[in-house]
Amino acid sequence: MKARLEHTVEWIKRLTMFLPENAQVVVEIAKFDMQKIQNPNISGEEYQRGKLYGYENVKQYLIARENGRCQLCGKGYDGNGWHIHHIIPRSEGGSDRPDNLALLHKKCHEKLHKNFVRYSKKLKRPAVYKELAYLNMYRKLLINKLKEFFGDRVIFTYGAKTVIQRQNLGLPRAYYNNAIAMTGIKSIQDISELTVIRQVRKKKRSLHEATPRKGRKTPNREAKRNNKNTKEVILKDGRKWSLWDKVKVVGGVGFISGFTGNSYAYIQDMEGDYIRMPGKTYKQLSLKQAKLIKRNNNWIEIKKAA
Repeated sequence: MKARLEHTVEWIKRLTMFLPENAQVVVEIAKFDMQKIQNPNISGEEYQRGKLYGYENVKQYLIARENGRCQLCGKGYDGNGWHIHHIIPRSEGGSDRPDNLALLHKKCHEKLHKNFVRYSKKLKRPAVYKELAYLNMYRKLLINKLKEFFGDRVIFTYGAKTVIQRQNLGLPRAYYNNAIAMTGIKSIQDISELTVIRQVRKKKRSLHEATPRKGRKTPNREAKRNNKNTKEVILKDGRKWSLWDKVKVVGGVGFISGFTGNSYAYIQDMEGDYIRMPGKTYKQLSLKQAKLIKRNNNWIEIKKAA
């Protein structure tokens, strides 16, 4: 947690170096406001925005709790928006507390109400969101660190508010559009290019495993590093390749996320999707056909069209 905190603060400091000294800094500290969820009647400037903000706040909490999956069918987001379902209907005394709410696809919600007796039994008991203690501790530390550095220049917001602001600006769902919306601006100019930065794991430190991972028949108790966790390889022509090197291949530009053998690698784009040979389904790409663009450590970046 300390390392993550220091990385976050350091990058905020780096990015704000390009701003005027008196510029305001807006930081989104969580996807939802747990204080508001626990006490819906809380008052103040933050909450004088109508019921839509309260709804979005709870929805963001449910998305985090359910890992972005529908409780009825178990599948991820389908592009048609999420619906919130009361497990015990309000007409029967059910509350608006998160433990009485289920995250559903629109079509699953409609299906449930058409045959409530059959499908309501399939709703799982809501999972306990164990990360809350970590989130609250981290958030407090981050707020204190940034206030110490920026003073009154820094203000804090939540993802639930950001979503509404982004929708009001007519921007599609994307991290960079959220960053634009959370500033509170009322209009935007065209954006043609973005610089995206992401932290990656340089290597897997653990060489021992008591339980075999997926794909292994036996536990790895011999301290032998899996090929995907190899740090670097050297080809017969003398070229050296390391994890997270930025490379150009037939399928596009990406980053080496693992090796298979001495001359093949797994290459991912900035979103973590594997780059494949056109018309092929396998993930491995030949390093003989790759061209090095840049060496990286545990931070990667790329410029892309907005």
